[in-house]
Amino acid sequence: MKSLCKGLMILSIMVSVFCFFFFAVIGSNFVSYDPYGMESATDLEIIDYIHGNGIIEIGEERELFIVIYHNGSSRTPSDKKVVEWSSSDENIVTVSDRGYIKGISSGWATIYAQSDYGLRASIEIIVRDNSGSGEDANEYDNYIFEVSGNTITGLTSYGETLKEITIPSRINGVRIFQIGEDSFNYCYNMEKLTLSSEIRSIGNDSFEYCSSLKEIDFSSCKNLTSIGDNTFRSCTSLTNVNLSPCTSLKSIGSYSFAYGSILVSVDMSGCLSLTSIGNYAFGWCGKLVKVVIPQNVTSVGSDAFYNSYQLAEVYNLSSSLSLKGYVTYYGTIIKTDLSEPSSIIEIDGIYYYKENDSSLIAVGLSDISKTSITLDVRTTKVKNYAFYDKNLISVDLKKCTGLDEIGSYAFGKCNIISIIIPSVVKTIKRQAFYNNTNLIIYCEEPSKPSGWDSEWNYSNNLVFWYSESKPTTAGNYWHYKYGQIEVW
Repeated sequence: MKSLCKGLMILSIMVSVFCFFFFAVIGSNFVSYDPYGMESATDLEIIDYIHGNGIIEIGEERELFIVIYHNGSSRTPSDKKVVEWSSSDENIVTVSDRGYIKGISSGWATIYAQSDYGLRASIEIIVRDNSGSGEDANEYDNYIFEVSGNTITGLTSYGETLKEITIPSRINGVRIFQIGEDSFNYCYNMEKLTLSSEIRSIGNDSFEYCSSLKEIDFSSCKNLTSIGDNTFRSCTSLTNVNLSPCTSLKSIGSYSFAYGSILVSVDMSGCLSLTSIGNYAFGWCGKLVKVVIPQNVTSVGSDAFYNSYQLAEVYNLSSSLSLKGYVTYYGTIIKTDLSEPSSIIEIDGIYYYKENDSSLIAVGLSDISKTSITLDVRTTKVKNYAFYDKNLISVDLKKCTGLDEIGSYAFGKCNIISIIIPSVVKTIKRQAFYNNTNLIIYCEEPSKPSGWDSEWNYSNNLVFWYSESKPTTAGNYWHYKYGQIEVW
């Protein structure tokens, strides 16, 4: 019996020792298993992916996400229970253990995410009560805007983080009539701007260099009378601007929409009070194709559309206003009847001005990412500056059996490697291929036609002339062999 007890005791000790080493060595590795990388994380961030502005309504529910950073890299774990969520005031906003927030009452509170390894992230949430009458129900806009009297003068540090900004009609009961100078410039986070019906004027430089701004809602701006100088200058994400609801708008300042690198259209057709457009107001808008100038405009500043290379169609509705010199330098077509349907069409990433069913004028790229283009068979003309400063590598004109003219700087500052100019081309204007460093030009004519400008090849690119048989004179010549280029 004593031997049996002694044996059991020894066995028990051996099991204990084994368990100790198992859990101490092997078991410890299991416990520290960290599938989300929290142990090696360098930072945490909470992101509101849905709207990006941290603003919800009473009763609204929204999902927040966490991002884990590891020395520059980041990931969003699928299981958000890897952190502990909490709210600074659950009477205003609550948060679940998986990051779902819910607005309880108006006010603001901070949501925290805490990891087991000491990292902490936070986001401020504003809860608004929109049960009242529209814009006037928002009593927390003073947390977003800086105000002086009836003028918004800027954004608070919180406001600067917002992606969507709505200018209210009242802040703390005071009506807001103006957006002050420099008030929103360099606001890189803002993507959408909505203006209230109370706004009368937008000050100089107020939204300059808001490079992420994609949309401006002017739909309520019936009382807006002026847009200042440089107001939306260098807003490089704007594609369309509709000013038509601004029926009281009288003036658009100098450089107000200049350097809108992807701005395609500007609709001013409803701005029947508009009388003046400032200098360079739409200058350097390299994708601008169509503009409507209302009938009461009597003053257009010098070079209002300067370097807007693709501008093809301008509706000038005022019989007393001459636009010559402002837009026609680039071969823009002036029309006077707004009831006429637009003649601008898009084919395979290229804008054309449609003269009729059998005649198109190439005016520019609608898809600026294109590096290779083939012009439509109906193309009769390539407009001045049509493809200037684009990333084109390959241009095919061979299908254009009726191509008569290539305009000035039409393919300037591209990266074209080689091009064949069909024999039907009777006119090439000066510097049509300006600054294409590696370009080789193959002409289907045996020598320069009389209609080609003396500076058509201003950049002195290598040119080969066509010869069906092997030439007996010195020079650069080529011919087709099995449909391909062969240099003699």
